[in-house]
Amino acid sequence: MVKEKQDDKIQKLLDDKNQFFSIIAHDLRGPLGSSVSLSELFLENIEDYSREEIREISEMQHESNKNIYKLLENLLEWSRVQTGMITFSPKKVVLNTLIKENLQLSKNAALHKNIKLVFESTDVIEAEVDKNMIGTILRNLLSNAIKFTEKYGEIKIKLSQNEQLAKISITDNGIGVPDSIKENLFRINEKVTQKGTENETGSGLGLLLCSEFIKIHNGKIWVESEAGEGSSFKFTLPLQNI
Repeated sequence: MVKEKQDDKIQKLLDDKNQFFSIIAHDLRGPLGSSVSLSELFLENIEDYSREEIREISEMQHESNKNIYKLLENLLEWSRVQTGMITFSPKKVVLNTLIKENLQLSKNAALHKNIKLVFESTDVIEAEVDKNMIGTILRNLLSNAIKFTEKYGEIKIKLSQNEQLAKISITDNGIGVPDSIKENLFRINEKVTQKGTENETGSGLGLLLCSEFIKIHNGKIWVESEAGEGSSFKFTLPLQNI
């Protein structure tokens, strides 16, 4: 029985590693290829383009480069978690302030689609958390919410306290998550793809990273969603020392 459990664990690690490299091979190649193609357009035909066309191509390349950067950032974080190189450093943090800081970082992406960001909390809540990890979770969930929300939509972030737990929810009125992929959102061995409202792409690695960081905090993360009716990603954090 012990050997079987060890074999299962080793197999799972191998499967996760293979999926990890699959993400690198497939999802990094897409935006990199797009960026290279756009660069070639400039190099070969720049004299033939109008100022407006040059601006349009530049914006497309910028968006592609942003996707590359975000994916690389998540890949590096994920590899650090899997190899035990990441340090868990919990400190007392005012969650209200941390949320507002990360909302500010997401402001430009929301403005690009004229999406309204709303933060609601009736209390000032402190918790012992790793600020960098929780910041990564917030940025990934906000990025996803923006990706899957139509122009002129709204994203609402709520912070509340229930006994010894802090609860954070990020709710959008976007396209929602189909039942067919909902249960696989936080599993690396299942490939989940869904394009955003402006054909934005993603690897799904951000949600896996969120799940790992929540586990480290002894919290829970889940999604409530119906296709076409928006999504609400929620997670809890213990308020006592971890």
